[in-house]
Amino acid sequence: MDRGVPQGEWQKRRQSVGASHSGTAVVVALLVTLVQLVAANGAHAEVVPAGGSNSRAARPPAPAEPKTKRAAIAQGARAVAAHVDDDAALDADHAEDTVRYNPKKPLTISGRMTERCREHLPYVERAAAKVGLDPWLLLAVAWVESGFSPAIVSPAGSIGLMQLQPATSRVFGCRRPSDPQCGADAAALFIRALLRKFSGDVVFALCAYHAGPARPARSWRRGEVPANLHYATRVLEAKSRLERFGCVGRLQAAAK
Repeated sequence: MDRGVPQGEWQKRRQSVGASHSGTAVVVALLVTLVQLVAANGAHAEVVPAGGSNSRAARPPAPAEPKTKRAAIAQGARAVAAHVDDDAALDADHAEDTVRYNPKKPLTISGRMTERCREHLPYVERAAAKVGLDPWLLLAVAWVESGFSPAIVSPAGSIGLMQLQPATSRVFGCRRPSDPQCGADAAALFIRALLRKFSGDVVFALCAYHAGPARPARSWRRGEVPANLHYATRVLEAKSRLERFGCVGRLQAAAK
């Protein structure tokens, strides 16, 4: 019997129907009565999960949040190590972003980009210093990914200065990738973990940052060139320009 029908009410209705009907008519009348009672009490019916009111069988426990920056770093490194070979999660995060820029477009810095570069350089320098990463490499990624703009959101959902997917950002301890320092810190941790995974190979680490770790990892194991080599080439070109001229455009650099 439905949990929403009071037991006493059902007994009274059943006795009343039985007194005025007989045989098949009793059964039909009882069914009609039951439907009426369920409809009247439906708003108060209790919905109970299959395992009982306190069942958590269908809800796996959520992973514990890292309590310190050191714990976040360790958790992020473990996550990359676990995902790089056989997990498509990070790979899928980046799949739609692999074509968001034109590799044939000239690599220049406009006046506004120069201002943004200088504005966000301190965030990048702090993030790189925390993990022992080359700050020019991290800044070059920011140039290619967002044009130094923390307000950018890609069609695939990548966010901020370093264009991190929210899931990837959280793995590395950042819940607000639109915040320049938070995003730069998470990106620095991610790139450092990828450099370790690929034995210090910057090209493969950059390709994995851009497209997700799984496909570059397959190319690495097979001794093949990564499919998105153009991205790593672009970032390394940007890094070379930044090392030589800093946050200035092509025209300003040529005048020096």
